[in-house]
Formats: sequence, C-alpha cells, structure tokens
Amino acid sequence: MPPKDRAFAALGEDGAALLEDEQRPVLIAILRDHMLPGHLTPEAIGAAIDRRGGPVTMTTLGQTEVQFARSGETLTVTMDGGASAHVSGTAIAANNGVLIPIDTVLLPPRG
Repeated sequence: MPPKDRAFAALGEDGAALLEDEQRPVLIAILRDHMLPGHLTPEAIGAAIDRRGGPVTMTTLGQTEVQFARSGETLTVTMDGGASAHVSGTAIAANNGVLIPIDTVLLPPRG
C-alpha cells in the first residue's frame, strides 16, 4: 500500500499524482531514495558528523547521494539538487532497519 500522510499531502497535486497506480514505478524510485543501507540511527549519523567535523554524505538504495548536516540539535538531510528535510520525531527500530521520520518528501530535481 502506498504511503498516505501529511508529507505527501503537502506536495499537493504532485503528491496525489504519485499515489496513482500508473505512477507506482516513480513512487518506488522516490521511496528508494529515502532508504539508506544499514541500521543507522540519528545518533549514529550525528556521531559521524562529529567525527568528520562537518556534513557526511551517504548513498541511498536508489543510488542518490544525500548529505546529513547538523545545526545545534537539528539534523538536516539534503538531496542532490537541493531538496532538504529535517529529522522530526523519534526514530523507530525495526527488524530490518530504522525508521527516521523527516518533515517532507525529498523529490529529485525536475529534468
């Protein structure tokens, strides 16, 4: 079942279009760009930022690079092309990974 939440609703018509059956391949690609390999927590990402002394770049399962940065206690993730979101809420550990909530859907730049 496709996601149906405020982040997609905030995209307006674009978000509604993504939830149509014929857009499923596009939706899957976008969701893969929201997944990182491994069992990463916000704390682990923050520790990597501290060790590096600045932002860290990771590659999603969709092969898109995202950059994590921190300002104070706020973690921000930015996708190639400039779309960004803030980590919002508590991470949830599951058997197959960690769900880290963000405050918006990261869409790739329109080509």
